[in-house]
Amino acid sequence: MLHALRKEVIDHFSSFDLLVIDEYGLHDRHEKRLEMVHKVLYSRYDNMKSTLLISNFTLQNIKQDLGTRLWSRINENVKICECYWSDYRNGKTAKDCAF
Repeated sequence: MLHALRKEVIDHFSSFDLLVIDEYGLHDRHEKRLEMVHKVLYSRYDNMKSTLLISNFTLQNIKQDLGTRLWSRINENVKICECYWSDYRNGKTAKDCAF
């Protein structure tokens, strides 16, 4: 039953043409939840679906968190935009964002 539910969740999030994952790495770091997110990312890669991953992690932390195999797949066709600016909620504006 639990396996079927997990597959259903993975299939659901893998079905969208574009999936935006905001605040990657911020919330629950439970191993099983991370595994599901990574399975969604693998599925999206296999099906050539676009994914936007937004995080406060450094690029190195994202690479480490995703692992070598998943990062290699994601990095195959990726555009990285590293943005460094003060907290928008404090009234600051963007300094730099380059592709």
